[in-house]
Amino acid sequence: MEIGQGLREKYVEHMEYCIGLAKKSMPKPNQGYTPKGYYIGKPYVGAIVLDKNGKIIGEGYKSFLGGTSLLQHAERMALDSFAVDGRAITLISTLQPCLQKSRKQLFEPCNNLIVKKGVKTVVFGVRDDVSFDSYAGINYLLSHGVEVVELEEMQDKIKKELMNVDVFQDRSKYEPQSW
Repeated sequence: MEIGQGLREKYVEHMEYCIGLAKKSMPKPNQGYTPKGYYIGKPYVGAIVLDKNGKIIGEGYKSFLGGTSLLQHAERMALDSFAVDGRAITLISTLQPCLQKSRKQLFEPCNNLIVKKGVKTVVFGVRDDVSFDSYAGINYLLSHGVEVVELEEMQDKIKKELMNVDVFQDRSKYEPQSW
């Protein structure tokens, strides 16, 4: 979808915020694992929800559900963090929302939730080419009346900071100290 330069600049600002949220998923020295020894893997994802006035009303990042190895996607966390009240909303995510459920995912795919929550516009930075055909996800949203905006100008930054980063350069700092 073609959008005006002013709106695109606002989306880029919001994407910078999403990158910061995504970094909350990264393992920290001696804190990156759940009690069962799992850590959140790449890509690290951050997402926000905007109301019709551009105010952030929800935010999230990829995380584990309550000490389990089950993942909660950033988009779900952001969309579940506010009550649905019919506002026109925009979802902005560092990664294209998923169309298929993975084995470590308890909930339905994010695209289904996006449609159910009445999201009007989805803005993302990087296509999810690894887990499914990215065009199928885009086409699914478009077929349900959701506008889709890809911020191609953010791809290199997102890939560098959230996908290609080696957070385990010094593994000893990330190993669990005791169980």
